[in-house]
Amino acid sequence: MKKNILTIYKEEQNKIRKPISKSLGLLLISIVVIVLTNTLALEGIKAIINFNNDVNVLVEDYSYIDPLLSFIPLFVIIFYQKIINKHSFSAIGLNKNKAIKNYLIGLLIGSLMLSIIIIVGYYLEILNIKQNIYNYTLIAIYFIAFTIQGISKQMFYTNFIFSEINAKYNVYLGIIITGMIYALVNINNTSFNYIAFINIFLFGILYCAIYYHTQSIWFTSALYTAFKFAEGNIFGLAISKIVNYESTLTTTLESDIFLTGGAFGIKASILTTPIVLLALIITILMIKKERNKHGINNK
Repeated sequence: MKKNILTIYKEEQNKIRKPISKSLGLLLISIVVIVLTNTLALEGIKAIINFNNDVNVLVEDYSYIDPLLSFIPLFVIIFYQKIINKHSFSAIGLNKNKAIKNYLIGLLIGSLMLSIIIIVGYYLEILNIKQNIYNYTLIAIYFIAFTIQGISKQMFYTNFIFSEINAKYNVYLGIIITGMIYALVNINNTSFNYIAFINIFLFGILYCAIYYHTQSIWFTSALYTAFKFAEGNIFGLAISKIVNYESTLTTTLESDIFLTGGAFGIKASILTTPIVLLALIITILMIKKERNKHGINNK
């Protein structure tokens, strides 16, 4: 049986043997660079857009710029992992094995999860869906932007944070802490509530479990992209309180935030919870099946 991706990461990490203070220091510098470059680039583009009153449709709605700028933290993370931590591409989940297959399946599963939630909401008459007039070019740009953002976020949370904590402690603590961090980064959002926390925490655990099972970042990146793209650009729902996405459909909320998620989006809806739990249970069962197949004890 091939070595698990977390085992490979840990072995490569042990070869470096750098003090934890240096590791945390370099990580802090990386985060500061990510935040500063992202913020400055975004504000610069906004200033250009506001200055030019005759801009075309591509920049009329610049909410796609933020996810597009995710290439900056993506570059920083890959640089940090490859040059500073000296990890192989296999150890950080960027392997070629079944990459296209995993990505396509991730897109399918992410779209399916969101679609099931919407269908349930529609038949419960808490969501009203209508056709919308939209711009094909902007829709395509959003998909590209969310694709970049998906890989960037999964590289940071699922690969870096999860793998680092696992290497220093264990896989279970890695999963829990990664899920907590993934959820708590939204705490400054005024529409963030306890249901949103639970659901995003479960998503964080799901991403870690899928990463562990598939041994690559491609499936989780695609799942993230598909769910977010379908939420904002197919069904026209809010994503973390942002509602100005170009979308093929318009969905209006016909019930309270407990069921619809309100301004935060569908991830704050109780309808999302069983769907994420089901996906997580299926993933865990698949992991156990694989481990049993190779005679590995489930510790």
